[in-house]
Amino acid sequence: MAKQTKTEINLSNKIVLRSVRGKVGLKVLIQPCKDPKTGKYAECVKRVDSNNDMILSEKELNDPNRLYFIKESDVFTIVDGTTFDLDDVRDRFIWEAIQYCPLIAPDYYAKD
Repeated sequence: MAKQTKTEINLSNKIVLRSVRGKVGLKVLIQPCKDPKTGKYAECVKRVDSNNDMILSEKELNDPNRLYFIKESDVFTIVDGTTFDLDDVRDRFIWEAIQYCPLIAPDYYAKD
């Protein structure tokens, strides 16, 4: 099998999370994480009130992607091989919400 170049991987617009340590099939629960540089959640992550309902502005209520917004209290189960298709709005929003989780390495060669 030929190696894929970084360009070919980026053109596919998919992100596959692989476990480099630990058991195969290990499930990890991840909540949306803040960007360590800005200290803010991604634009698609919305705050919730005491009833766990999203707090949305008037502009956000009229947003065509509002059905895909993510609550800051949502929990995602990630297993080895979980794939995010960045062309799909729901997958892209989930990836934006969890990409800064300390359990996710930015690349294969990242160190702790």
